Amino acid sequence: MLVLMGLVFVSCHVDDDFAEIEIEEIDTEFRIRDINGELVKALPVDLLKSIEIDLIGKGKLAKASQVFKLYDASTGQLNSAYLPKGESNGRMNDTQYGPNDVFGYCHQQDYGDIGPFSQAEYLGVEQPTQYVGHTGQSKKLEGMWLTTSAALVPTRPAVYYALRYGDLTWSANATWGQFTGTRGQSKATIGLKIWSTNPSFSTWYKAHNATVGWNQPWKSDGQFSGVTNKRMEAFAFYILQY
Repeated sequence: MLVLMGLVFVSCHVDDDFAEIEIEEIDTEFRIRDINGELVKALPVDLLKSIEIDLIGKGKLAKASQVFKLYDASTGQLNSAYLPKGESNGRMNDTQYGPNDVFGYCHQQDYGDIGPFSQAEYLGVEQPTQYVGHTGQSKKLEGMWLTTSAALVPTRPAVYYALRYGDLTWSANATWGQFTGTRGQSKATIGLKIWSTNPSFSTWYKAHNATVGWNQPWKSDGQFSGVTNKRMEAFAFYILQY
């Protein structure tokens, strides 16, 4: 048996030749980390399940088997650390962010440009406690942008995002600090997509749509999140490494 770069190979004798067959990836150091490589201490349970399914789909069975060994399946908290449930959503000041934070802004009906809102640090079991935008007020989210603290600029991965309009067209692709969408046109969006060109990072996000709320699955890496014919009012997002 040969172990190489985290993979197990079994040597088999076939017609006087030896063939190496890849059996399964082994990663005893599997961890879910944030954009800066710090260990993520809590994640929503439905997102953890989505990550597990994503890893299985990519054939990374050993990593998939570790997800709920690391995190409590009922609370989403890291088994070795306790975090209280987060506070309700609210706009924060730039000075409240740490040096490794990712955050979002949006342009929303009657509010104009608002933010920064924190990346979803802990969403609990039922719904986000940190997200971009305002819910329950029937206000269209018309534009958005993502950015990071200055400390992350030299090392942050390439990340892109776009919004989908009610007519099923897309806004222009944008990257860190760039606005996408509209201002002053009362043009509703129905969803979004976020993705990275760096394979070491995964983007996860969920739209909040009118009458549907947060009752839709997490999407990742450029998939559409939203509901046709239902205006988007807010979204939650993560940028992770695993």
